[in-house]
Amino acid sequence: MKDIWNKGKRSELMSLVRSRANKSTELVLMKLFRTEGITGWRRHLRLPGTPDFAFRAPLLAIFWMGVFGTSALRTELSPGTTLPFGARSLMAMLSVRDRTVNRELRKAGWRVIRIWEHDLPKQGKYWARRIKRLLVEG
Repeated sequence: MKDIWNKGKRSELMSLVRSRANKSTELVLMKLFRTEGITGWRRHLRLPGTPDFAFRAPLLAIFWMGVFGTSALRTELSPGTTLPFGARSLMAMLSVRDRTVNRELRKAGWRVIRIWEHDLPKQGKYWARRIKRLLVEG
């Protein structure tokens, strides 16, 4: 399906979309941190990509990745279905953005973790152990 807006208008509209503070999903990760005794995190520090959670002492940035608009969306589709053009281009754009943000943060000495929303219910203990280990290793 062809976009009804020109490139400039689409860019203007997309710039109005704010994805910060997805509280319902971030609360799940905050609960895991509290349950597992993980402390010292800050939310939404002004860093490239604005990580959802960051630990300043060992320079660890954590991004909570929802399914919408990400490559994880592909796994939610039934076999043989294809994404519409807009979704494919959005996923490609977000993938490039995520790689760029990872690169910038790593250059600055940060470690980056991206936790997928659909992974946490099954792998919560794994992520808690991994984060604890990274915090201890520094």
